[in-house]
Amino acid sequence: MGGVVCIPSPPSTSRDGLQVPDVHSPMSALAPTSNASGGDWNDRTGAGSVGMPFTRGQAPNTASLNIVSWNIAAVNNNPFEYWVTHHDPAYNRLMHDVQLFIDAPGDRDIAVGQIFTHEMWIELKGEMESHGMEGLAEVEKRWEEEYKGRKAISGFMKDKGIGSKRLASMPDRITNTINMSDGSVVMRPTIINGFDGDLGTMERWWDLWKDFVFRFVVQVFNEDGVSPPQVVCKMIEPILHSKYPAITPEEQAISIPLQILCLAIFDSILVHMLNTVAPNTWQPLKRSLCDALISNKSKKNINILSHTYADADVIFIQEAAAAFVDQTMGDDHLARKFSLLKPSVLDGKRDQNSLIFASREIFIEETAVEVTEEVLSLVEGKWAAAGDLVAFRIDGAAGGQKYLLSSFHGDSNGLATLPVMKAIHTVASEQYPDHTLIVGLDANTYREASAQRHGVHQFSEWITSKGMSSCWGEEPDPTNTTTCNARTFLQPQLNKAVRLSDQVSKGEQNLKDWIVFYASQLTASNTNRDNTGRVRYVQEMVYPTLVFPSDHAVVSTTLSPVVKKGAKGGGGNGSDTDSFHVGAMPSPTSARPLSDSRQTSPFALVGRQPRMEGTVASAPLGVDDSTGGTARGSLNPPPGAFTPPSAPLGGPQ
Repeated sequence: MGGVVCIPSPPSTSRDGLQVPDVHSPMSALAPTSNASGGDWNDRTGAGSVGMPFTRGQAPNTASLNIVSWNIAAVNNNPFEYWVTHHDPAYNRLMHDVQLFIDAPGDRDIAVGQIFTHEMWIELKGEMESHGMEGLAEVEKRWEEEYKGRKAISGFMKDKGIGSKRLASMPDRITNTINMSDGSVVMRPTIINGFDGDLGTMERWWDLWKDFVFRFVVQVFNEDGVSPPQVVCKMIEPILHSKYPAITPEEQAISIPLQILCLAIFDSILVHMLNTVAPNTWQPLKRSLCDALISNKSKKNINILSHTYADADVIFIQEAAAAFVDQTMGDDHLARKFSLLKPSVLDGKRDQNSLIFASREIFIEETAVEVTEEVLSLVEGKWAAAGDLVAFRIDGAAGGQKYLLSSFHGDSNGLATLPVMKAIHTVASEQYPDHTLIVGLDANTYREASAQRHGVHQFSEWITSKGMSSCWGEEPDPTNTTTCNARTFLQPQLNKAVRLSDQVSKGEQNLKDWIVFYASQLTASNTNRDNTGRVRYVQEMVYPTLVFPSDHAVVSTTLSPVVKKGAKGGGGNGSDTDSFHVGAMPSPTSARPLSDSRQTSPFALVGRQPRMEGTVASAPLGVDDSTGGTARGSLNPPPGAFTPPSAPLGGPQ
């Protein structure tokens, strides 16, 4: 049981006192409240059903399982990197003005030396000299001849040479956010991380920046354990011509002080830009983003799981930080209901781990045995990084049923998905044929397959060929996306930035998240997507939001056992079974598509208050009529539940 976390169950407490959002706050102005009569607000508001996505209590088949899979997304150190659906119109004004500043700076495209001044260079050179750095005469020559006179935006921020040489991005990656060996986290004074100090003036920023880079002592974990104490600037390493051919051998020789110079210029331009376009609002807005996406991200994720998905039987999680494991133990409901199955070795470097929550009512915790290594030993090539996969076999609490549960996070292009799924299939069919297989995964599948990217139909065809099915049915619709995100202009990779007006149309929208099983064992019904934390998927909305902190939707479904005739167990092609749903549960292939023509945009509610119709609604309480599914459980939304924004998001106000 090496990977089983036995969460101590706290005393039973009532959940009737669940906090409801403040109806006077901007984000809850449209939020439905608990309605004992069983009614709901008019579903056309798009506010969504509140409660549970499952119907097991109403279905004649009590052996069904409520399954959830969610990539909660690793913490992004830059709160500005992706477009966020924000309730404050000042956010869109800020991001639009930054976009214009970079896209069409005009006479604001001043020389680098007018922002990062010559006096600042002299101080920087003195600091580097005090730390014994070599090649400063050559760096000074390049400052005078190459950098000082460049235009800040067109000549520096947009310079492809600086990008390909990694002169700003490499030191940013190393010093942006540093995880210390004592568990604390420190951040460079810059716009693009969670640093909370005052950066309202160039002078204030420069003093803080010099202190951090040249005088702040850190200790971090390395391959040999814990590094000796060192100042931050000593963490920066040479950029090698052999690895990055764009950098010349001459630049390699001076690459440490050259990186420090470029990083200082980069940060100074960002500080100058935000204090120019929004001097009074950018720091409060940044704090709101940091609160939602960094400091309280895990709390918000746990809140959604604990309240909205309280009746789940299995929850598959991907990209969880190691700290998330400890934080779940502090939640009364999760601690009381679930056994936490985790990899025996957590990923501490990327801090992205796959986990499984298994209901104690359904599964016998003491029988859980990790089989992650059995699967990984069959994966051809180095496709799975530490923490990406977890697999357990575990006994059911009733009927002698045995289960093989696995949670997996694929690589960015989805190329690792098939090698890992092949290994899972081999282990399931050959070593545990009497176990019921359920896999929750972020497969990183895309609308169109290519040599570099794994496609939705490509993945679906493969699982079908192995006798498997998924929550999306036999022919998944790639437009039923589980991601919708786009990069802003406040991040180092400007070539990937998307304009405000294009954040949806040119953003990354793909069906990436799946729940997979053998068609000979289980059937799926009542599949839902959720990008609000309330069992509602709002179309044409970028996420994360301030209350839904992941860039992946929650996927949920109800799995029911099939009636078998001489079945051969897991991994078969289903030819020895008659597969049908118990009762009147709809087939996922015949259910209505997830897209809802009434919800083509999250902006439809602008300036309109919802009608509180009590017992009259366009759909029964809990129905997500984009899927044909019915919700059950608590009527209260989780604290801070999302509601569509009350101000236009289409441009500066």
